[in-house]
Amino acid sequence: MKKYFFRFAIAVFAFLFFKLTKAASLDEFFHWHTSSTYYLIYFLVIFMILWEILARSIAHFSSQNSHLSPNRYITIIVVKAALICAVTVSVFAYIFNYHIIFWAADDCCMEESRFIADAATGYVLGLLVIYSEVIRLSAKNAIKAAREKEIIQKELLSAKYEGLKSQVNPHFLFNSFSTLTSLVETNSDEAVKFIDKLSDLYRYVLDHDTDNLVSLKDELDFLNDYLFLIHIRHQEGIKVTNNLDLPVDKIMIPSLSLQTLVENAVKHNAFSIDDPLEIIIGNEGTEFITIKNALRPKNSPLQSTKIGLKNLSKRIKHTLKKELLILQDDNTFVVKLPIG
Repeated sequence: MKKYFFRFAIAVFAFLFFKLTKAASLDEFFHWHTSSTYYLIYFLVIFMILWEILARSIAHFSSQNSHLSPNRYITIIVVKAALICAVTVSVFAYIFNYHIIFWAADDCCMEESRFIADAATGYVLGLLVIYSEVIRLSAKNAIKAAREKEIIQKELLSAKYEGLKSQVNPHFLFNSFSTLTSLVETNSDEAVKFIDKLSDLYRYVLDHDTDNLVSLKDELDFLNDYLFLIHIRHQEGIKVTNNLDLPVDKIMIPSLSLQTLVENAVKHNAFSIDDPLEIIIGNEGTEFITIKNALRPKNSPLQSTKIGLKNLSKRIKHTLKKELLILQDDNTFVVKLPIG
């Protein structure tokens, strides 16, 4: 109700302002007669109706064109609302000047100039209404965008924390150091490479703690570093096939997404050198990246909290406005990662 009281107050102020500008003197401004009452009532009703029509039109056009760039988005809304305003005030001015005014006028002569003046006045008021509604809409969208950005940042930091925590947990470090010790004794060149990849892995996680989306190329480079460590530890027990047919420099996806999905497959499935786990990375056009693996639960499965998948799903929903799709049957586990 507050917005209607506000509109009503603005309408009264506008009426008094135009009455003052048209009055030849203050005595005429304060002089009240029957036609002034009719004009006030009609002005208030029409102004309230016009504002409501324009507000609803702007809200409708806003939802229709929200996918456009900000400049084009505002331009389309203003132009469409201005056209509706022109038609509406012309109709209202015609009704008032050719019908209602005869109820209270001292004479019945209709001047075309009065109709044009009233239509012009209404159009100016309509443009002011459009301007105020667009400002209000822009402020509302800005607040909404800021809140969404804050949510995304919180989800992203949480995901990065979980990703980093999963990499530095004692079990991972123990295995990495054990592998590194063995490499130092048997293959010093490979040990240096192992240290470099491990360093790159941590650097990527830390350097991208404020990014929402990264290029597919960066994600694949990060995934390759991760897979290098995995292959050193498990040898040929893990096989990852890259069947992607995409421009990796132009495609954007959430950071740590590929590594999270590959790690999920490694963590929850049984494999060995004699019976390796094959993970296939592909794509469905430019809509999804798919990560597919055979479903082979371990004999002693780890208790899963699915935090990694939940975090990734939330980030995708907030960042891309899309859903992470998980498909599972008795033999296969498939995750479809939306492309930005």
